[in-house]
Amino acid sequence: SGNGGEFDDDDDSNDEVANSLAHISSKFAIAMLDEGETSSSSASPEGKASNAAPAHGSAVGLVGKAAFPCVCEVSQQFAPLFSGRTCISNEGIQWQSLYLVVIGKWAVLAEPGHGGSGGEGRVITACRLACLAVKKDSSSLVNNKTPARRLLVAHASLDPRPPSLFTVDNSNSSSSRGRNVGGVGGPNLGPDGLRLTRSRMDLWFEDSNAAGHACRVLSGKIAKARARRGGRIRAALLAR
Repeated sequence: SGNGGEFDDDDDSNDEVANSLAHISSKFAIAMLDEGETSSSSASPEGKASNAAPAHGSAVGLVGKAAFPCVCEVSQQFAPLFSGRTCISNEGIQWQSLYLVVIGKWAVLAEPGHGGSGGEGRVITACRLACLAVKKDSSSLVNNKTPARRLLVAHASLDPRPPSLFTVDNSNSSSSRGRNVGGVGGPNLGPDGLRLTRSRMDLWFEDSNAAGHACRVLSGKIAKARARRGGRIRAALLAR
């Protein structure tokens, strides 16, 4: 398992919104992406709560966890998800303060709590770590006159609906055929008709050091989450 898959920042085609899983059974694909219900035998020491996605609007403690402050651009589609307390507007673009935090097998984006304290946040969205890939944006941003730096986050899942704040990645056409996001995926229709939906979002951090640190920690968590899939992948292979 690698520390996230490769993905490009191109968007040269809109003819595909998802890539198919080629020649992979549904059980094996679900195991690879760590999707579906988790058996009690594989439950983590943190209990069942870590196996269920934190619900939107629920409170999440940030104390004692690696919580990374960041901001993201908010489209009108996702504006209702936020309370509006920590949202600012700059040149017509809405920006939202967030905390990126890992809880169990989930990467969570949480809105700062009342008063902007770092003790508690309000869950906006949650993604399975095994479905994510992260990359620090090393391109030179002509219009960026601040030290802020961007982290590119890609999500790959069998769910046709991307997580909140993510937009479907339309760049996976013939130009990107055969490339991997999250370590899985392919251009051909699999025997069970499975399709891998790819989506992405950008997170901005205070500076290059903050973005790099968040990228390293999240990549490490992704690698550990994928390493824990071994039992389910083995069971899926034996069932074939």
